[in-house]
Amino acid sequence: MIKAKTYSRSVAVAAAAPARFRFEDLVIVLVVVAIGLFAVKHFMSAGGDAALESQAKSYLKTDLAAALTSYKNDTGSYPNSRQGLKALVEQPDNVPNWKGPYVSAEALKDPWNMSYQYSFPGRHSAVGQYDAWSMGPDKMSATADDVGNW
Repeated sequence: MIKAKTYSRSVAVAAAAPARFRFEDLVIVLVVVAIGLFAVKHFMSAGGDAALESQAKSYLKTDLAAALTSYKNDTGSYPNSRQGLKALVEQPDNVPNWKGPYVSAEALKDPWNMSYQYSFPGRHSAVGQYDAWSMGPDKMSATADDVGNW
């Protein structure tokens, strides 16, 4: 017996018996943990692609657009398809007034670690504009999961 004191009088409290942990309890805990990890992985991967697509779309419409606009303002035109986005990092031949680099080489990789694609003039965008896109999670161009500035 353990004596516990409350206010001014002593009360006897029975000591708790040590808990017995059975093998079945361990199996149940492991199954619950495995199911939880599976559920977390499932929801993270399902939401992960949507988050990465949103990140790519945002980059194309803001940061990359600003870099290409700066390039155009300095040189008089967007880079052509042959020059590509590399023109934002390294000065192309015969391009006067280039004041880059406009972005870092790492910034030209999409969330799936693939190079952003580019063409000028664009087929999807308005006349006189460029197309820039990520190939998306399947890493193949011209498929349904491409993320573009159009």
